[in-house]
Amino acid sequence: MNEFEKDNKIDMKIFYIISFIFISIFLYYGIKVSISYGFQIAFFIWCTTVCTTPISSASILVSFPLKVFAQVPMFITKTITSVFSFLVVIYYYKYKREIINTIPLGKAVIKIIKSRIFSIFIIATLSSILSSYLLNHIVDVHLFKINEPIQNIVLFALFCLFLILNYIYVKLLFNNNIIGFENKHYLL
Repeated sequence: MNEFEKDNKIDMKIFYIISFIFISIFLYYGIKVSISYGFQIAFFIWCTTVCTTPISSASILVSFPLKVFAQVPMFITKTITSVFSFLVVIYYYKYKREIINTIPLGKAVIKIIKSRIFSIFIIATLSSILSSYLLNHIVDVHLFKINEPIQNIVLFALFCLFLILNYIYVKLLFNNNIIGFENKHYLL
């Protein structure tokens, strides 16, 4: 097995794991309360994860298949899904607060919006778009065998910017006590 096949198997495992997690959340809340409620909670969690995590994770459910089957650059789908997800989160905050107030992640979103710490959304989105761009480059080079004329110094600079944005993101979470609710601690 060559290095490309190993990387491709790892990418597919990540895709399957993320898919399984979101289907499990949907089923858990669907069985616990109702299918409609389960879908709403799972959709809110997915949208929140897309626009509040500084790495491209939940949006891979959309961007990776579009990259493989339609050759749409991953950072473009990440940008679109991030804006869409942010609008959905705001919609839930305004019109479905009774739903999001029932889960710790929803309470974190309420706290972020009430405290007007919108920079968390901005930094997470910029950082995840950068990570999508870097991942897109890796997929192009290793999966599609496209040699883009991007110099290593540019990739290194983008990676450093990605790390700096992640540092600022984590610092914002800690400084504003966004990581702990009701004795449960987690990062967005």
